[in-house]
Amino acid sequence: MSAQKRPCPEPESDLRAPTVLVAEDEVLIRTMLAQHLRDAGFRVVEAANAREATDIMEAGETVDVLFTDVRMPGENDGVWLAQLVQQNYPAVRIVLASGERDVGQAIVGAKLFSKPYDLDLVENHIRHLLAAAREPALWEESD
Repeated sequence: MSAQKRPCPEPESDLRAPTVLVAEDEVLIRTMLAQHLRDAGFRVVEAANAREATDIMEAGETVDVLFTDVRMPGENDGVWLAQLVQQNYPAVRIVLASGERDVGQAIVGAKLFSKPYDLDLVENHIRHLLAAAREPALWEESD
């Protein structure tokens, strides 16, 4: 993937359900979160690792929110994935999760959920991110 920033594709309509890409190597956790989000009205795409998630995005999948585990097996982890998405798809909101308590602030501005996390809290946070993204920015002019 190039270092050039790419805008996310525009939604086809306002009726399109927001898409959440869930990158989580633990199948049961990924499945539970994905089903919860689907039941809440989101469109969900699943990836078992950072490479799968990257392939999905490079294929042109419209993603509104990336939810990624910090620690995943493979050459690249969730922090790498989040940084790549932040750099190349700046409109995509990022949410992190980790079973480790001391991961620090891996991505500036990204919420970190500690495992085990409450599915309703994750859903509400994603809704908050999407609502904030739809609000027009207010700019104040200085004299």
